[in-house]
Amino acid sequence: MKVLGLRDWKGQRNRLAVLVEYFGAKRIRSITAADLERYRKDRLQTPTKMRQEERSVADVNRSLALLRTALTFAVKSGWLIRNPFTMTTGIISTAQENTRERVLSTDEQRRLLQACQNIVRRHIYPLVLTALDSGARKNELLTLLWRDMDADKGLMRITAENAKTNKARTIDLEPITVAEIRKLRELSGGDPDERVFGIKKTFRRAWESAMREAEIENARFHDLRATAITTWLLRGMQTEFAMRRSGHTEPKTFQRYVRMCDEIRQKQREQLREWDLAASLTSLATPELTGFVEPSRPELIN
Repeated sequence: MKVLGLRDWKGQRNRLAVLVEYFGAKRIRSITAADLERYRKDRLQTPTKMRQEERSVADVNRSLALLRTALTFAVKSGWLIRNPFTMTTGIISTAQENTRERVLSTDEQRRLLQACQNIVRRHIYPLVLTALDSGARKNELLTLLWRDMDADKGLMRITAENAKTNKARTIDLEPITVAEIRKLRELSGGDPDERVFGIKKTFRRAWESAMREAEIENARFHDLRATAITTWLLRGMQTEFAMRRSGHTEPKTFQRYVRMCDEIRQKQREQLREWDLAASLTSLATPELTGFVEPSRPELIN
């Protein structure tokens, strides 16, 4: 079970390198609130390095949060009298972050799985299929060992060490996923200490080529988690059980993964059709409000 440290330390290390490059020549006591505002503005105007895309507010917020943590540590250590973040308001605003709304439709899921059947990317097919079934996080899947997988019973165990919330959970897999896991076990040998999916580095190239072949746009691997959770609820799974299955402990965080899709909209439209709004309003109407006169009471007619 994780006690200290960060799982995403590589991402934080990259953010720290940018902060050092920007603030490294300044003494920490000379960093002002105006410097923080200037950094935020400059960083937002700097495109991403790999794809040369517009940098998101969320990415800049993560960098500022890291800097705030470092300066808070400096205050506790007696190196700094006051944290400059206390002199600002709204510099880290999660309300300005764009909420992800992407969820793969049933047809997109089918096209994606077909694209992953290609011989050059067949190695990610079991991973993508299990992600769509289990709703597990990418790191939970990539670090999954054969000793945590019961292919005979169709159970997948996420250990507390690999879970983001430090809580272990067991997930029942669908028969189609179990069949694929069994094939994978026969091919790999199923060594208890080996990774189930055998991917130790990145699979971004295979993922992006599968997206292109399936003609799916603006989708990330993490969107498979939201797709799985949304599908569970669409099929009638209770929220409490879905949260346990996905490993969420806070309803607010869980709701971020419940995303609107065409299937949900269609289901809602069908449910609304069952409610005859016009008939309901007619039954509630009164003569004083509508000018309606009952035919059986002519004395009400002036």
